[in-house]
Amino acid sequence: MIQVVNTHSTHSSVTEIQAFLVTLVREFSFSVPEGRNIRITRRGFLAPMVIGEEDKGPQLPLTITPVIGH
Repeated sequence: MIQVVNTHSTHSSVTEIQAFLVTLVREFSFSVPEGRNIRITRRGFLAPMVIGEEDKGPQLPLTITPVIGH
């Protein structure tokens, strides 16, 4: 049995995601909202939790602001 694997589309998808992430990191600033404290817990995997809101499950609130004049 011969299996044909199209590696071009996979590579292209990875490249597109990388370009998208680079743009996000370059164009925006990310921070945790004031008054919210985050800790990392291990629940079979690493997960961010808001201290005092553990009953709500994993969450990572972020304030996203555009970077101006870079």
